[in-house]
Amino acid sequence: MHTASFFSKHQRLLAVLVLLYVASALLAHLLLPSIFIWKLAVFFLVAMTGTYVLEALMTGQSQKLEICVALGLIAVALLSLFGSPIWVICALLGHGVWDLAKHRGAGVPFLSWYTLSCAAFDFTYGALLFASWKVF
Repeated sequence: MHTASFFSKHQRLLAVLVLLYVASALLAHLLLPSIFIWKLAVFFLVAMTGTYVLEALMTGQSQKLEICVALGLIAVALLSLFGSPIWVICALLGHGVWDLAKHRGAGVPFLSWYTLSCAAFDFTYGALLFASWKVF
């Protein structure tokens, strides 16, 4: 069964959630001690994977694919808690690539403004974390 897109019906809600997410990520990294940088990155990666999974569950489309991609990215990110921070950076960059693939039609259909802005956030966040990792 396929139903209409949940988030296309609730774009204002999605926009507010995106703004809260970005503001939370920025504030968390600015206000909390740098010792938490990698745990925060994993937390925010896990949080960002929920949007496409929720849309897939709400519409009944591409559920297995969206869940597998989300779990794969989360697994890669979690490796950074036990090893090198490069893993969460790779997961963020991987999510950005998935955003671009979604923009081109992969997985559950999603709003173009969201997929492109999410990709921009993921690539910027990943690049900043990489620069930070190289400094520390």
